[in-house]
Amino acid sequence: MLYIFGDSFSVSKEYFVTTPIYKNNQSLIEQQGLVSWIDVVSNNLNTEVENYSTVGAGNEWIMNLVLNKFGTSISDDDYVIVQLSASNRRWFFYDRPHLGNFHNTVFGDAVSKDEQKAVDYYGKYLWNDTADTVNLNLALLALKHIALNTKAKVLVLAAFNEIPGVKGCLNKVCFEEFNDLDLISAYYREHGGDLRLNHLSKDNHIILGEQVTNFLTQSTIVDFDNKFIKNIYK
Repeated sequence: MLYIFGDSFSVSKEYFVTTPIYKNNQSLIEQQGLVSWIDVVSNNLNTEVENYSTVGAGNEWIMNLVLNKFGTSISDDDYVIVQLSASNRRWFFYDRPHLGNFHNTVFGDAVSKDEQKAVDYYGKYLWNDTADTVNLNLALLALKHIALNTKAKVLVLAAFNEIPGVKGCLNKVCFEEFNDLDLISAYYREHGGDLRLNHLSKDNHIILGEQVTNFLTQSTIVDFDNKFIKNIYK
Protein backbone atom coordinates (compact mmCIF):
# COMPACT_ATOMS: atom_id res chain seq x y z
CA MET A 1 0.00 0.00 0.00
CA LEU A 2 1.11 3.55 -0.76
CA TYR A 3 0.07 6.05 1.91
CA ILE A 4 0.01 9.78 1.07
CA PHE A 5 -0.28 12.60 3.60
CA GLY A 6 -0.20 16.27 2.59
CA ASP A 7 -2.00 19.33 1.29
CA SER A 8 -3.01 20.47 -2.21
CA PHE A 9 0.32 19.33 -3.67
CA SER A 10 -0.78 15.77 -2.92
CA VAL A 11 -4.57 15.58 -3.23
CA SER A 12 -5.83 12.85 -5.55
CA LYS A 13 -7.05 13.34 -9.11
CA GLU A 14 -10.41 11.99 -7.94
CA TYR A 15 -10.65 14.82 -5.40
CA PHE A 16 -9.52 17.48 -7.87
CA VAL A 17 -12.27 16.74 -10.39
CA THR A 18 -14.90 17.51 -7.71
CA THR A 19 -13.62 21.05 -7.11
CA PRO A 20 -15.18 24.25 -8.54
CA ILE A 21 -11.92 25.19 -10.28
CA TYR A 22 -12.07 21.96 -12.29
CA LYS A 23 -15.80 22.08 -12.99
CA ASN A 24 -15.56 25.67 -14.23
CA ASN A 25 -12.57 24.98 -16.48
CA GLN A 26 -12.95 21.28 -17.32
CA SER A 27 -12.35 21.47 -21.07
CA LEU A 28 -9.21 23.61 -20.71
CA ILE A 29 -7.79 21.40 -17.96
CA GLU A 30 -8.46 18.25 -19.97
CA GLN A 31 -6.75 19.80 -23.01
CA GLN A 32 -3.63 20.40 -20.91
CA GLY A 33 -3.63 16.76 -19.80
CA LEU A 34 -4.72 15.58 -16.37
CA VAL A 35 -1.86 13.45 -15.06
CA SER A 36 -1.17 12.70 -11.38
CA TRP A 37 2.32 12.12 -9.99
CA ILE A 38 0.69 9.85 -7.40
CA ASP A 39 -0.76 7.66 -10.15
CA VAL A 40 2.70 7.44 -11.74
CA VAL A 41 4.17 6.21 -8.44
CA SER A 42 1.30 3.80 -7.81
CA ASN A 43 1.59 2.31 -11.30
CA ASN A 44 5.37 2.00 -11.05
CA LEU A 45 5.13 0.21 -7.70
CA ASN A 46 2.03 -1.77 -8.69
CA THR A 47 0.31 -0.87 -5.45
CA GLU A 48 -2.94 0.71 -4.28
CA VAL A 49 -3.14 4.16 -2.69
CA GLU A 50 -4.66 5.56 0.46
CA ASN A 51 -4.53 9.34 0.19
CA TYR A 52 -5.14 11.48 3.29
CA SER A 53 -4.25 14.84 1.77
CA THR A 54 -6.44 17.93 2.09
CA VAL A 55 -6.23 21.33 0.41
CA GLY A 56 -5.07 24.05 2.81
CA ALA A 57 -3.99 21.65 5.56
CA GLY A 58 -1.15 22.42 7.96
CA ASN A 59 1.52 20.21 9.45
CA GLU A 60 -0.28 19.72 12.76
CA TRP A 61 -3.15 17.99 10.99
CA ILE A 62 -0.84 16.08 8.66
CA MET A 63 1.37 14.81 11.50
CA ASN A 64 -1.64 13.80 13.58
CA LEU A 65 -2.76 11.52 10.76
CA VAL A 66 0.75 10.16 10.22
CA LEU A 67 1.16 9.26 13.89
CA ASN A 68 -2.28 7.65 14.05
CA LYS A 69 -1.74 5.57 10.90
CA PHE A 70 1.69 4.35 11.96
CA GLY A 71 0.15 3.14 15.16
CA THR A 72 -2.75 1.31 13.52
CA SER A 73 -2.51 0.67 9.78
CA ILE A 74 0.92 0.95 8.17
CA SER A 75 2.83 -2.31 7.68
CA ASP A 76 6.50 -3.10 7.06
CA ASP A 77 6.03 -3.56 3.32
CA ASP A 78 4.14 -0.30 2.78
CA TYR A 79 5.34 2.97 1.22
CA VAL A 80 4.69 6.28 2.97
CA ILE A 81 4.95 9.79 1.53
CA VAL A 82 4.61 12.68 3.97
CA GLN A 83 4.36 15.97 2.10
CA LEU A 84 4.88 18.69 4.67
CA SER A 85 2.93 21.91 4.26
CA ALA A 86 3.84 25.53 4.99
CA SER A 87 5.19 25.94 8.51
CA ASN A 88 2.93 28.94 9.22
CA ARG A 89 -0.35 27.09 8.70
CA ARG A 90 -2.42 26.16 11.75
CA TRP A 91 -5.02 23.52 12.52
CA PHE A 92 -7.41 26.01 14.10
CA PHE A 93 -10.69 24.14 13.63
CA TYR A 94 -10.80 20.42 14.39
CA ASP A 95 -13.46 19.66 11.79
CA ARG A 96 -12.09 22.05 9.13
CA PRO A 97 -8.41 21.26 8.58
CA HIS A 98 -8.59 22.87 5.13
CA LEU A 99 -8.76 26.29 6.82
CA GLY A 100 -5.11 26.26 7.85
CA ASN A 101 -3.79 28.81 5.38
CA PHE A 102 -4.89 31.87 7.31
CA HIS A 103 -2.23 34.21 5.89
CA ASN A 104 -3.64 34.45 2.37
CA THR A 105 -7.04 32.76 2.33
CA VAL A 106 -10.45 34.35 2.83
CA PHE A 107 -12.48 31.91 4.93
CA GLY A 108 -15.83 33.58 4.23
CA ASP A 109 -18.91 31.58 5.22
CA ALA A 110 -16.76 28.66 6.41
CA VAL A 111 -16.31 30.40 9.76
CA SER A 112 -18.44 32.46 12.11
CA LYS A 113 -17.69 36.13 12.79
CA ASP A 114 -16.25 35.22 16.19
CA GLU A 115 -14.06 32.50 14.68
CA GLN A 116 -12.77 34.90 12.04
CA LYS A 117 -12.02 37.48 14.71
CA ALA A 118 -10.10 34.91 16.75
CA VAL A 119 -8.00 33.96 13.72
CA ASP A 120 -7.34 37.61 12.93
CA TYR A 121 -6.21 38.24 16.50
CA TYR A 122 -3.97 35.18 16.39
CA GLY A 123 -2.27 36.51 13.27
CA LYS A 124 -1.92 39.98 14.74
CA TYR A 125 -0.89 39.22 18.33
CA LEU A 126 0.22 35.60 18.69
CA TRP A 127 1.82 34.36 15.48
CA ASN A 128 5.61 34.32 15.19
CA ASP A 129 7.79 32.62 12.61
CA THR A 130 10.30 31.31 15.18
CA ALA A 131 7.61 29.10 16.67
CA ASP A 132 6.71 27.97 13.14
CA THR A 133 10.31 26.90 12.55
CA VAL A 134 10.43 25.03 15.85
CA ASN A 135 7.22 23.15 15.02
CA LEU A 136 8.54 22.25 11.56
CA ASN A 137 11.79 20.94 13.04
CA LEU A 138 9.86 18.87 15.58
CA ALA A 139 7.84 17.31 12.76
CA LEU A 140 11.04 16.50 10.86
CA LEU A 141 12.60 14.92 13.95
CA ALA A 142 9.49 12.83 14.50
CA LEU A 143 9.51 11.66 10.88
CA LYS A 144 13.23 10.84 11.06
CA HIS A 145 12.59 8.74 14.16
CA ILE A 146 9.72 6.96 12.42
CA ALA A 147 11.78 6.30 9.28
CA LEU A 148 14.66 4.86 11.30
CA ASN A 149 12.41 2.61 13.35
CA THR A 150 10.15 1.07 10.72
CA LYS A 151 10.69 -1.20 7.75
CA ALA A 152 8.17 0.78 5.72
CA LYS A 153 9.83 3.06 3.18
CA VAL A 154 9.25 6.71 4.19
CA LEU A 155 9.73 9.79 2.00
CA VAL A 156 9.33 13.36 3.25
CA LEU A 157 8.52 15.89 0.51
CA ALA A 158 8.95 19.59 1.23
CA ALA A 159 6.24 21.79 -0.25
CA PHE A 160 7.17 25.26 1.01
CA ASN A 161 10.04 25.07 3.53
CA GLU A 162 13.26 23.41 2.45
CA ILE A 163 14.40 20.50 4.58
CA PRO A 164 17.99 19.48 5.44
CA GLY A 165 19.77 17.56 2.72
CA VAL A 166 17.36 18.59 -0.05
CA LYS A 167 17.61 21.69 -2.25
CA GLY A 168 14.36 23.29 -3.29
CA CYS A 169 10.76 22.25 -2.74
CA LEU A 170 7.51 21.63 -4.58
CA ASN A 171 6.49 25.29 -4.44
CA LYS A 172 9.73 26.18 -6.23
CA VAL A 173 8.84 23.79 -9.05
CA CYS A 174 5.31 25.21 -9.14
CA PHE A 175 6.40 28.84 -9.60
CA GLU A 176 9.34 28.10 -11.89
CA GLU A 177 6.85 26.83 -14.46
CA PHE A 178 6.20 30.54 -15.06
CA ASN A 179 8.60 32.85 -16.86
CA ASP A 180 8.19 35.68 -14.31
CA LEU A 181 6.27 36.73 -11.22
CA ASP A 182 3.89 39.03 -13.10
CA LEU A 183 2.79 36.10 -15.23
CA ILE A 184 1.94 34.10 -12.11
CA SER A 185 -0.35 36.84 -10.83
CA ALA A 186 -1.99 37.25 -14.23
CA TYR A 187 -2.59 33.49 -14.50
CA TYR A 188 -4.31 33.30 -11.11
CA ARG A 189 -6.43 36.39 -11.84
CA GLU A 190 -7.52 35.06 -15.23
CA HIS A 191 -8.56 31.63 -14.01
CA GLY A 192 -9.63 32.41 -10.46
CA GLY A 193 -7.11 29.92 -9.11
CA ASP A 194 -4.71 27.23 -10.24
CA LEU A 195 -5.91 24.96 -13.07
CA ARG A 196 -3.02 22.56 -12.49
CA LEU A 197 -3.62 19.44 -10.42
CA ASN A 198 -1.25 19.67 -7.43
CA HIS A 199 0.06 22.97 -8.88
CA LEU A 200 2.12 21.14 -11.50
CA SER A 201 1.85 20.71 -15.25
CA LYS A 202 1.60 17.31 -16.91
CA ASP A 203 5.30 16.83 -17.69
CA ASN A 204 6.39 17.79 -14.19
CA HIS A 205 3.87 15.35 -12.72
CA ILE A 206 5.60 12.58 -14.65
CA ILE A 207 9.06 13.77 -13.59
CA LEU A 208 8.02 13.98 -9.94
CA GLY A 209 6.38 10.57 -10.08
CA GLU A 210 9.54 9.00 -11.50
CA GLN A 211 11.77 10.73 -8.95
CA VAL A 212 9.57 9.64 -6.05
CA THR A 213 9.59 6.07 -7.40
CA ASN A 214 13.39 6.17 -7.59
CA PHE A 215 13.60 7.23 -3.96
CA LEU A 216 11.23 4.54 -2.77
CA THR A 217 13.05 1.82 -4.73
CA GLN A 218 16.65 3.07 -4.87
CA SER A 219 16.89 5.79 -2.14
CA THR A 220 17.74 8.45 -4.76
CA ILE A 221 17.13 11.95 -3.38
CA VAL A 222 14.44 13.98 -5.16
CA ASP A 223 16.11 16.81 -7.09
CA PHE A 224 13.90 19.91 -7.10
CA ASP A 225 16.62 22.09 -8.64
CA ASN A 226 17.60 20.47 -11.92
CA LYS A 227 15.19 17.77 -13.01
CA PHE A 228 11.98 19.70 -13.60
CA ILE A 229 10.83 21.68 -16.62
CA LYS A 230 10.84 25.46 -16.20
CA ASN A 231 9.23 28.39 -18.04
CA ILE A 232 6.30 26.41 -19.40
CA TYR A 233 4.14 29.53 -19.20
CA LYS A 234 5.65 32.50 -21.07
